[in-house]
Amino acid sequence: MAKSTIKKETYYEGATTHYKIAYRGLLDGTPQQIAARELLFLIARSKSAHRNNSLMASAHKKHVQNLGSVKVKWKKKVNSRVKKANVIQKLWDEIADNPSIDNYGDFHSVQTLWNTSMFISGEAISRMVIRKRKGITIPLALQHIDNIYLDPRYTGEYDNIPNLKNGIQFKDGAPYRYFFSKEPESKLILPTSVSSEKIPVDAKEIIHLFIQDMPGQWRGIPIASPIIMPLYALDDLNEATVRKQQAAQAVAWVVENSKPSSLLAIGRNHVVSADGSSTHPVDAIEEKRKVTFSTAGETQYLESGETIQFFQGEGIGNNYDSLVLYETRKIIQSLGLTYQQVTGDINQLSFSSLKFIINEIKARTDFLYNTYIISQGLKPFLNKFLELCQIHGYNVNNVYPCFQYPKSYSIDVLKDVQADLLEISNQLVPKADKLQERGYEYEDIQHDLDIMKEFPDLQQDVTILGQGNSDNSNNSNSNNSNTGTQP
Repeated sequence: MAKSTIKKETYYEGATTHYKIAYRGLLDGTPQQIAARELLFLIARSKSAHRNNSLMASAHKKHVQNLGSVKVKWKKKVNSRVKKANVIQKLWDEIADNPSIDNYGDFHSVQTLWNTSMFISGEAISRMVIRKRKGITIPLALQHIDNIYLDPRYTGEYDNIPNLKNGIQFKDGAPYRYFFSKEPESKLILPTSVSSEKIPVDAKEIIHLFIQDMPGQWRGIPIASPIIMPLYALDDLNEATVRKQQAAQAVAWVVENSKPSSLLAIGRNHVVSADGSSTHPVDAIEEKRKVTFSTAGETQYLESGETIQFFQGEGIGNNYDSLVLYETRKIIQSLGLTYQQVTGDINQLSFSSLKFIINEIKARTDFLYNTYIISQGLKPFLNKFLELCQIHGYNVNNVYPCFQYPKSYSIDVLKDVQADLLEISNQLVPKADKLQERGYEYEDIQHDLDIMKEFPDLQQDVTILGQGNSDNSNNSNSNNSNTGTQP
């Protein structure tokens, strides 16, 4: 009796191992296992895409441009009042002008480097170094480290180092030491080549920026990881399409002969160009015409019994543009950007659509500020700065940093200002928050107002200047209306 085969059913069709999906997506593991197995491949391919793919390079520039950089203003609370901490601010400005040990750029450059590393590699690593430098009172600087030096496959098994995962040793559940490779090798991404020479660094000295997507994850994942394969597929599609279109633009022909006796003699030329020269000789071995290329102005003369047939390939058709547009939008959306922003294509967009795009950019920017730029990057560095200020004898009691975001732009500035004034007048938001959105500080505005009160003549000049512009505008309109000329 034949044994009956019973198909295993599942409550959820997405959990079946039959049909087309089989075991697709069922390979899983802990964040440490996944990082050790695949992270270096993802980083290498993401860097390659950034170097060679125009879409990825443009997305990176727009990403960094959106984020800009955060300014740090130091405040001090004195008798329930908030004042500027001018002494600490001066010490900080010295470091902000030259924060890196390689003397490249200012603190804006540091944040740009962090954002670039986050976009391409999924993480950014810097080391806080105590070093005296000329013209800088507080001996603090940053050493930026490429994450390829932190091998995610290193577990310390052969070096008898306990609790070490993905190049990071843990103690009481928190990072304790980072083990960096002394020299990264080109063969480092191969599964069998784990460098044994490591340099341990105290975790208190390390600034490690990354986004933790899963519990227990301590290495960043490149933002392009979900779209690396679609990006490669789109590149292959574009290359194949260009080749197909090139072939479609070319014209080929085949010459047939039904009378072998009328074949040309060996060595005789059969194509005569406009100047009388010959370009296509007869093959001396097979006694067949050998056509290598054809240029404009050539004439093909047929012998007795010969016929000629022309062939031309088909073009790419009308579906290519819509397919590429769909794939491009999908890829850009996965990178956290908008298609219009990366490509610059704003055709057929309404005012409300542009407003929506700006709001999306601002929401994304605020999310990244709070997720890693401030919490993981700025705060550890600023805490170290205050610690060193106290060691050097400066009073840091009740001193704290305030973060000033870059100025946010809009489409209709007048409408936004009117909306902000309504919110302030109805006490829905503090003035300081609205000024911060525009890149200003409440104390600076108040300082300017105090100067106006001390110098009434200056305030009168400003008022007259505003009235003068208004009067000129009114006179111009009046003249136009009287004379009947068009404005």
